[in-house]
Amino acid sequence: MALLSYSDFLYQCRIYDSSGNLVGLYDDLVALQYKKIANSIGMAVLTVPETHAIISQLADDLLLNIYFTYRPLTGGEITDQQDFVGLYRDKQIGTDQDGNVHYLLYFMGSIEVLSRNIVAYPAGTNLRSQFTTRAIATISKEVVQYNCTSLATTGNSRLRDANVVRGLVATLGSGRDPTTSTINYSCAYRNVLEVVQELAELGQYDFDVVFDKASYGNSLYYLQYDLLGTDRSTTLVFDLNLDNIQGANLNGERLKEKTVAIVGGQGQGSSRTTVIRTGTNQSASNDYEIFVDARSNTSTELNSIGDAKMAELEARTSIDVDIAPSSGYVYRRDYGLGDLVTVSFADTLVVKKINVVEVAFDQDQNVKIRIELVDA
Repeated sequence: MALLSYSDFLYQCRIYDSSGNLVGLYDDLVALQYKKIANSIGMAVLTVPETHAIISQLADDLLLNIYFTYRPLTGGEITDQQDFVGLYRDKQIGTDQDGNVHYLLYFMGSIEVLSRNIVAYPAGTNLRSQFTTRAIATISKEVVQYNCTSLATTGNSRLRDANVVRGLVATLGSGRDPTTSTINYSCAYRNVLEVVQELAELGQYDFDVVFDKASYGNSLYYLQYDLLGTDRSTTLVFDLNLDNIQGANLNGERLKEKTVAIVGGQGQGSSRTTVIRTGTNQSASNDYEIFVDARSNTSTELNSIGDAKMAELEARTSIDVDIAPSSGYVYRRDYGLGDLVTVSFADTLVVKKINVVEVAFDQDQNVKIRIELVDA
């Protein structure tokens, strides 16, 4: 089996204007760093000289599509896969130690578009800010549709017409709902991304905002997945002894954990409605209470509010891993964001989910990859 060296990996940055036209292909940056996070906002930082062509193209929401390329295990032509979608937001200009002027260009991960809007409907608006006995993923799709897409208008009772970013469309995907669970849920005036993240945690599915011209044309698409990646836990093991990682750090996160939610609904004093919800990790030796004030919610919504708070405050053991250049596993060929893998570290053998991927290229196209793994 041939060894894959750093030089076997390449990148290509593809730039699309506001109409979805390809206006630039670049692989000549001083440096490229990008971070992907499952169900959250990532970022790419492009470092370029002051004479680089991309500078003249900069505009709000200029779309960046990074392709990660590698040679297959058996040799031959390189394989390229889309690995990051981002929208231009800001820049920093500075000099290096030799006095050369460099631009640092910041592209926010495409999920960021969901964070720009709130659920702008009065409390109690049916199927807009209040949902009764409705599938979790369907609620999430509708929250995005009626606050971030062309349906987010005063004609649909929204308080103002939303600014639709790059034609964003929301879908369950071929009519498929990742979960059949139904809940009662209210979310008036909350941030859309926070609502979508909370619902994904409750429903145990993943989501993303993608740009795929072949499948969806020039629009951004909000999609939901049963699982973002693939279960590779029986075939893929990260271990220092296998020379496929250079170093690792394990973090427990139990210092902030709460395991019992006492949720207070409507009413006062002894007549106030309350429910008690316990988290996954609750035990006699791990019993930490928190009060959740939900007085503006109906009694049928208190369970889901408590469950969401327990999911938010649950301790999840995470492991940060620096990937080693070896004859072992190759990013995007053998593993990717969302995959389940087995990790052997600190006398522990556990199945973990790849929740974060960080990729860094220097001007010689040398690459460094770091992944973060969390409880599956």
